Amino acid sequence: MKLFVLYFIGSVFGCIVETIYAIIKTGYFQIRQGLIYGPFIPIYGIGTILFYIILLITKKPANIFILSIIMGGALEFICSFIQEKVFGSVSWDYSNTFLNFAGRTNLQYSIYWGFIGLLFLKLFPYVSKIDLLTSDMKWRIVIYISIIFTIINIVISSMACIRQYARQKNIPPRNKIELFLDNHYPDKYLDKIYNNKKWVKTD
Repeated sequence: MKLFVLYFIGSVFGCIVETIYAIIKTGYFQIRQGLIYGPFIPIYGIGTILFYIILLITKKPANIFILSIIMGGALEFICSFIQEKVFGSVSWDYSNTFLNFAGRTNLQYSIYWGFIGLLFLKLFPYVSKIDLLTSDMKWRIVIYISIIFTIINIVISSMACIRQYARQKNIPPRNKIELFLDNHYPDKYLDKIYNNKKWVKTD
């Protein structure tokens, strides 16, 4: 339950960070989110759990910084690879940047993960308060509801994006579920949510 709370907080934090970055980069408000419903970016949620695991191993800032760099770079690479293979798109491409690895991660953004790891070290004492939160039955109910909502959100978002990828390949709906996805999550709707997504060309 603690891991889910960390995931939830990290996902929201990631959405805020990415939205601020998008505003600075583009000059206008452009919310960035990784799921259809709510201000969540799962890669940051997963990263937060991994930061927690790192801090269970070591509390030395130098070790945390290095491990966070490695972890962040690997996480970006894996998530980018999965997104391309499953959804036919990528949300970032570092191909033209210094010391990039297959365009999926690079030294600069890996170092950013290192600094986030150090920030998590500063906030780590507050993590113990999550245990107090989860010991309260009322909060446990809220968390259980949030877990169910998150699972549904991930499933719907994944299905909608997979179906959009199929539409890009001119594959018509083959059943009622795919027809439902076409009607409720059309390209215009999904492109507005995933506004930094780029399709990967395939032969």
